Amino acid sequence: AGCGERRVVLEVERGLEHGYHSTSRPRTPGSNKPLTPSPCRLPRDGATRPAPPPALALRPMSEPTNGAAPRLPDSTLLGAVYLRVRDLPATTGFYREVLGLEVRAERDGGVMLGTPTRDLVGLIAAPEGASAPRAPGLYHLALLLPDRAALGRFLKQAVRTRAKLQGASDHGVSEAVYLSDPEGNGVEVYRDRPRDEWPLTDTGVDMFTSPLDGRSVIDAGGLPSEPFRAPPGTLLGHVHLQVSDLERAR
Repeated sequence: AGCGERRVVLEVERGLEHGYHSTSRPRTPGSNKPLTPSPCRLPRDGATRPAPPPALALRPMSEPTNGAAPRLPDSTLLGAVYLRVRDLPATTGFYREVLGLEVRAERDGGVMLGTPTRDLVGLIAAPEGASAPRAPGLYHLALLLPDRAALGRFLKQAVRTRAKLQGASDHGVSEAVYLSDPEGNGVEVYRDRPRDEWPLTDTGVDMFTSPLDGRSVIDAGGLPSEPFRAPPGTLLGHVHLQVSDLERAR
């Protein structure tokens, strides 16, 4: 999307109406806050990116008739998340070699990474930035892969590159792997189960946290002959934020 894009600062978990992907791993929030850069995203060759296609255009919130708060439509998607990082080359290498993202745009002091069709993570050099792991800001960003096979290929890549995993969980509605980038920013990589496989109770979706069957996930990835690359269809599934006052943040 181009300059002046309105950004949604709400977690949107692709139709998940409540709950979030909790994990039993130690709380290790990242050192950087999300950043909306100025004046706009990293363009190629100085050009401004065109407006998003109609399918991705921002739509107004639905207006409920029962007095409830307005809700974003289920088709809402998140744009890219931006991070200030002290070591731009090392952090860029992590997102490329471990997460399988490609460099989509680059200029002095910044890199945009994503898939061949979508911007996902923008890195902005801040060599003098101070680490503030307990400050309000990003808890983790979550990359949503299109299927279990892609998650299996990613997990195999993480093992091959000796990435330091912080957790791996089955949440009933999804399977997720947790790690952090070189700057301490939390990263979740996950896949959603089809809705007809979600565990249900009388009160709704039954999310839980159980150990991930890592061997089964890796087997689902087959025997890739090439390094993992985040496939088309990979999205920024959600972001979790660390706040100092939960009620005010709501």
